[in-house]
Amino acid sequence: MARVTRDQVIGDLEDWQGDVLVLDGFLSDELPDYPDLQAAINDALKRAPNFGERLEADDPEHAEIALSYLQGKGVALDTPISLTGAWYDPTDQSGCINATVSTLSEAGFTNLDILESAAELDFYGEGVDDEPDWDSPAP
Repeated sequence: MARVTRDQVIGDLEDWQGDVLVLDGFLSDELPDYPDLQAAINDALKRAPNFGERLEADDPEHAEIALSYLQGKGVALDTPISLTGAWYDPTDQSGCINATVSTLSEAGFTNLDILESAAELDFYGEGVDDEPDWDSPAP
């Protein structure tokens, strides 16, 4: 499952033509183990028309760091913003993506989209392996 998620994120990044804000958290030190994902991130940052930025943003401060950055750049509240990465849980609203969406929404951002490539936390749902996939850590 982790490999599929990484491949989906890579696909989204390769197709992305907009601005990019990457929030590096505690899992980012594993990116060198996944050169295709690292290359897709770097290429998207280089292609960004206005800003391509990478910020250290560990949990739980990541959402406030993203908000501060976007406000500092003067990003309009109705600007389309798409989010992907780790982690997202559509059932109980936990995870880094959920926290970022919540913080941005509370600040007035109105056009937020969670991409299908967002790594879903679904520990109790269907399709969950009985054992962790230790050979393929999350992106």
